[in-house]
Amino acid sequence: MNNFIAIGTTIFLYGVLTLLNYFRVTYLNQEEIFSIVFIIYGLVAFVKAFHKLKRGALFFTSVIMSIGIILSILTNYEILNWYNVVTPSIFYVTATGLLTLYIENLSEKVFLIGSVFFFALALTIVLFVGKIAIVDYANKITLILFEYWPLFLILLGVLMIVRKPQIKSSSAFGSSVDASE
Repeated sequence: MNNFIAIGTTIFLYGVLTLLNYFRVTYLNQEEIFSIVFIIYGLVAFVKAFHKLKRGALFFTSVIMSIGIILSILTNYEILNWYNVVTPSIFYVTATGLLTLYIENLSEKVFLIGSVFFFALALTIVLFVGKIAIVDYANKITLILFEYWPLFLILLGVLMIVRKPQIKSSSAFGSSVDASE
């Protein structure tokens, strides 16, 4: 129940945008639709998570929203060598999530320090992208991950299905009949 509004809004929006494309009202490709859906889901779920003060949900929704923004930039602008943007984008998304956690709890300075570190790291990689060999290696690894992302989704789905939640037994606290009576 806690995330139905965000998921329902996202599915509804995706359906409407796909239907508008089908009838040629809009001319959006799937990447543009996904970027819009990620941004809207991130916004709706972020507001709900911020009101409930759930750190994990805040981090996750800010990451989803940032991915939507990056995907929107990649689809709407012509970027030569877009694979050079992947590694700084990962650091940017991480920094945005940490900044969100800092805004939620201003006493936790570690989130602010981590956010500044990842923003600086992303900026450094953007400025020196052709000069650092580790960036090329990281970009190649992320390209492989992008190539095989459906396999990772299948593996995640299987792990979630196989994993059984731990349910506490109430028999230890319930009434029991003593054999000596």
